[in-house]
Amino acid sequence: MIKISAVVISYNNTDTIRACLTSIASQSVSFDEVMINDNKSADQTPEEITSFLENRERFPFPAPVFNARNKGFCGAANQGIRAVSGEFVVILNADVILAEDFAAKLKELVSFDLSRERIGIFAPKILDFEGKIDSAGLCLTFLRRFRDRGRGESGSGRYDSACRVFGASGACAVYNRNMLDSIRGPGGFFDEDFFIMLEDFDVSWRQARLGWHTLYSPVLNCKHKGGISHKKTGIGRAFMFRNRYFLLAKNESLPRLALLLLCSFFYDLPHAVFFILTNPLASGFIRQTVCMLPAMIRKRKS
Repeated sequence: MIKISAVVISYNNTDTIRACLTSIASQSVSFDEVMINDNKSADQTPEEITSFLENRERFPFPAPVFNARNKGFCGAANQGIRAVSGEFVVILNADVILAEDFAAKLKELVSFDLSRERIGIFAPKILDFEGKIDSAGLCLTFLRRFRDRGRGESGSGRYDSACRVFGASGACAVYNRNMLDSIRGPGGFFDEDFFIMLEDFDVSWRQARLGWHTLYSPVLNCKHKGGISHKKTGIGRAFMFRNRYFLLAKNESLPRLALLLLCSFFYDLPHAVFFILTNPLASGFIRQTVCMLPAMIRKRKS
């Protein structure tokens, strides 16, 4: 029997953590292993987790991990992957609510021989709390803009066919441990230099370069409230700006990089000017981008 683990990453999720954990505990077929990893929340999330787990008979989860510092999504995800032992690992944010049959449908999917298809990631159908598409997989455009497939479109009757996509949203994704082991590099499974934002694209791109694929599977359903990536905060935009260049330095082909330089006058330059003029964090993040690009190139070589 294939073992499936779940890793819940929480950070200031007082209003959603209980619903998330309830959805995991209420699965029609249980996960084989569950890890709750709190990233030093500054609100009441740790207390909510502790309160939820007081009924150990009804919710037989192992003891949660309360980190002494915020490791970012990437650090917490790496910590979770190392701590669990499943052949497949579901990593989800604490503002995600899984459909009751999520684990059951996933176990059906992974029971097939996936070795020929080299499926490294399963992308669920993720809806927002209004029933619209939050993500039906990840897309990579010609100009290397990064977006969630179908976001904002009606979730009713849309995107109901399985297909290969570029990647899976970090809000909720299923990772094949064999794939994770194959892409593990100096920055870990997830590159901890990214901290947050676009780390899901980086993992998806790295696996593709090694011949792995992402399968969008609409039988896997969940809902996502959405946090920093949805609210478009200053800090979120800053990480998006910086990490885009990290992604390109690590993963893009040299011919495509040359093409992007030619196109930069029309996209990157105006985007950078807008970022500098409107974001108070711009100068610091631009310095980080420049200083860390050599490290990204070294990771590309590794």
